[in-house]
Amino acid sequence: MRQGSYVLANEALRSHRYAMLLLRLELWLINGAWKSVIEPSLDGGLGTESSAQAVAEKGLVKRPRQLLKKGKARDEENE
Repeated sequence: MRQGSYVLANEALRSHRYAMLLLRLELWLINGAWKSVIEPSLDGGLGTESSAQAVAEKGLVKRPRQLLKKGKARDEENE
């Protein structure tokens, strides 16, 4: 079973599909596309493009608020 898995993994690494994945990843890194992300829209559409920094900042502000709210609720349950 292990030998069969090695054969399948080797075939996958030598495939055209994997080579294309590596080339696309390299292009993505070189052209700086990783610096922006697509935020999904609530209506199921493709969403809007935002900088990675803007998304991170939004998350860093929102996450502590959520944690504080959950912590407060838990404290109230334990009283």
